[in-house]
Amino acid sequence: MVKGYPFEVGLPPDGRITGVVLADQIRNLDWKARRAQFECETTDGVVQEVIGKVGALLG
Repeated sequence: MVKGYPFEVGLPPDGRITGVVLADQIRNLDWKARRAQFECETTDGVVQEVIGKVGALLG
């Protein structure tokens, strides 16, 4: 759900998954223990914006 937070990065509206990435909600994830699965790719623009916002957090 889009709320307008400063660290939100919008996903493309025509993608399989819609909404936002919360770049300030970084989590450590054990993919095997949680049986996580790859869902989809996004654009380079979204990835670069997330990296930029994470970089701002880490200073």
